[in-house]
Amino acid sequence: MHSYYSFDYVIKLPVLRLTKLLYVGVLKREENRDWQKYLTIYPYLTNENFISFEDFRRKNVVAPVEQKSEVEILQEVKEILDTFKGGE
Repeated sequence: MHSYYSFDYVIKLPVLRLTKLLYVGVLKREENRDWQKYLTIYPYLTNENFISFEDFRRKNVVAPVEQKSEVEILQEVKEILDTFKGGE
């Protein structure tokens, strides 16, 4: 975003428009990062193991993190600790 918009322009934008610009900027940065990763493996791709950039991006998408409540997290920690205590 910094390459295309001055700070004076951005600061005067409505919040929704600014949010959309930031979202698009993040997506473009991720795409550029993925492209750089793809370029590192491209020389080693053959007909047998070739993968398109689009497929490469789909495979490298990070799954969203599951949100848990504090009670659920503490219950899991208790179960893990109980497992270790029982294994001694």
